[in-house]
Amino acid sequence: MKNTNIKMTASLNTLPVFNGEAQAYDFDESQIFSTMLGINRIILRRSLYERNIKIDIWNDEDGIPQWTAMGINKSVRFRYAMPSYTSNATRKITNNKDETKKYLDAQGVYTPKGIIIDSKDYDKAITWFSQLEHKKVVVKPVAGSGGKGVTSSITSENDVISAMQGLSSKRVVLEEHIDGDDHRILVVGGKFIAAIKRIPAFVIGDGVSSIEQLVDAKNKTRSSNPYTGRYPIKLSSDVLSRLERSGLSPSSIVPAETRVNLQTIANVGAGGDSEDVTGAVHPDFMRIAEDCWRALPELAYCGIDLIADDISKSPIEQRYAVIEINANCDISMHHFPTCGMPIDAAGAIADYLFPADPVAECVAIKIEVKGKVQKVGFRKWMGKQAMMLGIKGLCKNTSLGTVEAFLEGSEYAVSEMIKLCTRGPGESYPAEIIFESAPFIGFKSFSIEK
Repeated sequence: MKNTNIKMTASLNTLPVFNGEAQAYDFDESQIFSTMLGINRIILRRSLYERNIKIDIWNDEDGIPQWTAMGINKSVRFRYAMPSYTSNATRKITNNKDETKKYLDAQGVYTPKGIIIDSKDYDKAITWFSQLEHKKVVVKPVAGSGGKGVTSSITSENDVISAMQGLSSKRVVLEEHIDGDDHRILVVGGKFIAAIKRIPAFVIGDGVSSIEQLVDAKNKTRSSNPYTGRYPIKLSSDVLSRLERSGLSPSSIVPAETRVNLQTIANVGAGGDSEDVTGAVHPDFMRIAEDCWRALPELAYCGIDLIADDISKSPIEQRYAVIEINANCDISMHHFPTCGMPIDAAGAIADYLFPADPVAECVAIKIEVKGKVQKVGFRKWMGKQAMMLGIKGLCKNTSLGTVEAFLEGSEYAVSEMIKLCTRGPGESYPAEIIFESAPFIGFKSFSIEK
């Protein structure tokens, strides 16, 4: 039954909704991305640069990254990767899981039953637990992200108390555990864009390697992915306790093809994997995700955490629930899934925010940078700048002690690259830049030649 006692403000669905389609694409920039911070900002700015949209970047008085994107007929201000279309009031709502549930309930979206109590109020927790029909619960902090502090699949009163004692927050959330796969669904401007299935951290035995060695090997594989590379699997105290309860330790060697689950929370930040399932989502689950967007006021895009046994089947055939809404969500997970087709989530956001600014025609420029530019990391630095600006091409050292580069990208992006090259990295000292128009080749990426 809908909650009608909430004071609601006008929803962003009164504004135009996203009418485009997010396109799948290939990427080959993992080594560059894996060294970068703020990956959501990087890929979003790159999509805007590709549309020839100017970007002004600065930090506010508190050191928080701020930037403005300036298109043909409007400007949009950003805080981190979140546009001003998303209000501070909406962010506060989504940061409070109980408040978010009220808005979702009012929209008719099913959420798990739960309570918020003091972290030391064990009697109330036990009373609530004893009244549940399905005695399996989750304990988590009122505010949090990345799966931090979350304990799931709790089936006993003692474990409920232990999970509460393990939290540092004064207020905690207890809610019913919904069995099924964990999904993150992206909605931009009121339209379903992409979906990821998240899988708790695990390793597969080979009959030779220890669990610790299997974790190290998997982390090496994860490091090549720009998103998962930031989140290696860790043998934390929780993981060690879970192994011990199964009669295992980091030095244990398990039979070939045997799966060892290391975590219960399906979060990439906790070492989990991700699989793109965009093409498999049932239309009714798409509508549920879009209803979540409509439930909240002044929201540009959001990530919806949804639990379901099979997201490809109708929700009326199964038990499911929306767990929470993320107003400042990771968009990079859709660009870089562990398996499946990458989805251009940043491109969908750019299209929504600047519908009058199509992807710009490329210009082709050849530049030569003179001065102290060799043996100072100039080419590697240039590769990073090109990646962030959405520029394709190549750069190389010449026998004359200069750096030569061919750049293909939007007019503004190429102009920005030339301006950046007048400063260069670290110990470099660019003295002169010569540039001229060049034939368009159609580079697929930016490469660094020796």
